[in-house]
Amino acid sequence: MKSIFLILFLTTVYFNGFACTCSGANEYSNGERNLEWWNDSEYIFKATIDSTRTEDEWSQKLFFTVTKKYKGDIGKTVEFYAPSFGTSCEWNLEIEIGKEFIIYGYLDEKGELTSHFCKGSQQIYKQEYIDSLYADVNFYRVIMNQRIQFISEVTNFPDGLVKTYYSNGNITGKGNFENYKPIGYWKYYSFDGEITSEGRYKNYKKSGVWIENIYKTRSFENEDGSHNVDLVLEGFKKGNYINGEKVGVWKTYDRNGTLTATE
Repeated sequence: MKSIFLILFLTTVYFNGFACTCSGANEYSNGERNLEWWNDSEYIFKATIDSTRTEDEWSQKLFFTVTKKYKGDIGKTVEFYAPSFGTSCEWNLEIEIGKEFIIYGYLDEKGELTSHFCKGSQQIYKQEYIDSLYADVNFYRVIMNQRIQFISEVTNFPDGLVKTYYSNGNITGKGNFENYKPIGYWKYYSFDGEITSEGRYKNYKKSGVWIENIYKTRSFENEDGSHNVDLVLEGFKKGNYINGEKVGVWKTYDRNGTLTATE
């Protein structure tokens, strides 16, 4: 089949090293917007990186072979264009040849397929590596482990009511699918059971009024000296979507419902 060209945005990498955080990542519900990433994406697949080619000092092209398709009909080979910003968050994939990845593909405003490592895409790590990398922060191990588990669960519900769950038994989100695509009213939840956003899908895209809660992460030390993270509700945003894009005026409120900003 014909290759598909993907533009891969690597602003900063939330999944590869938690010292670097994607823009806005702290507003995610424990960084686990798995279901929302699924609903927003056009293609989801597992792939192995075959080679890389440096375009110039700012960019790199990556070549993948698709090994398993989860959502959407995609070809066997995929090309990525990856900007490199030369920061500590730069993802150097030259040393990752032969490694497996989960890729979430999105269509941009020009209709070109893109991917963003702050929106679901990640390398698939062995369990021993995850445990050693985040040995003293259980929060991050939970996030990494649940990404692949989520994929296997959600593919069991192509149509009708969908509910997926976190490892603690709380619901990730709920709504209805039509051929793996969201329809009707949906609610998304945090790891701790709080609603993070809710609204309606029309033609598989967010449409009408949506409420999106704002959470910030707070680090703390346990009695045994290990570290963890929890969430603090800052407030919420309310506004309209048309065909998956934010439109018009969006208002921000604090946790007490007092208006704090308009954009």
